[in-house]
Amino acid sequence: MSAPATTSKSRHKKNKAAGKNRIKTRKKSSRGSDQDVSAELLERAQATADLEIDFIPHDEFSKSGSYERMEEILVTEYENKRKPRVKPSPELPAYFAKLYETPLLTPQEEHDLFWAMNYLKYRANMLKVSLDVEKPDPQLIDDIHACLRRSEQVRDRIVQANLRLIVSLARKFSDQYSTFEELVSDGNVTLINATEKFDCSRGFRFSTYATHATQRDYYRQIKKRRKNAQRIASDLNEFLGDLGQETEEEVPMKTQAVLYQKVMEVFEEELDDREQHIVCARFGINEQESGQTLRSVGEQLGISKERVRQLQMSAVEKLKEVLLGEPNVLQLIDNMPAVATV
Repeated sequence: MSAPATTSKSRHKKNKAAGKNRIKTRKKSSRGSDQDVSAELLERAQATADLEIDFIPHDEFSKSGSYERMEEILVTEYENKRKPRVKPSPELPAYFAKLYETPLLTPQEEHDLFWAMNYLKYRANMLKVSLDVEKPDPQLIDDIHACLRRSEQVRDRIVQANLRLIVSLARKFSDQYSTFEELVSDGNVTLINATEKFDCSRGFRFSTYATHATQRDYYRQIKKRRKNAQRIASDLNEFLGDLGQETEEEVPMKTQAVLYQKVMEVFEEELDDREQHIVCARFGINEQESGQTLRSVGEQLGISKERVRQLQMSAVEKLKEVLLGEPNVLQLIDNMPAVATV
């Protein structure tokens, strides 16, 4: 609201001798600006009221002194300058080695930070309940978002202290289907979600909870990627044409995985979202058990089955053109049978 007032004053100085009509016009403009700001405030209030604030409840949150305890926890945490006790493995890339610069949390620190994170979300939710969307208080809205920002900062601190756990698990689970970097990326998302759901009052460590959650997601992701690799291999002749030499030998798992990686890299880089959807649906990639009909795919995209056929042919031609220029792809294809068996 300060910007329109400043503009009005500057215009007043420049047009001081313009007369009463000019002044009246400016006042109307200023009033209109106030209405615009009020509309913006109402919109912000409604968006704040619509927020879903999930937190793990605790009996102590409603007691007096909870706010002071939260502040004390965070002050203690920010003043904590402990150095990490464990040095990173020299085999790790520099980026992952930096994770070890953050010290692990003691059981008490972990409990306190989870308590503070959920208290801040509890407080934001209580403030939201008192928000009047028809006559909103700007300071109340600011207080709600301030609590949510602080809770996210605490969450990030917990996540940062546990990132090395994800690195350790990713190294154990990485294989020809799932690279170390992919698993670290997937594991980071799982870790953030686990932080939001962990109940510190149950008495066990967060690392135990996060390990189970991450392993469960890794098993699911690896199973999905292996399934995709097998489908890519079995439908390769349909993707690339009848280019390879037919053989009755089984496709080596490593060869299949390498070829799958190359196909998926080209798939994501060369095809747009609609083409990717068509190829996945038609060839039964990802979650599909079998390929879908042209009509079915057309209904999903709102286009004719003939248009689906044209886009499919175009997408396959793109894949063929780029893949055949990739090093070692022809050699891999030569080792592929007409129908792969795994």
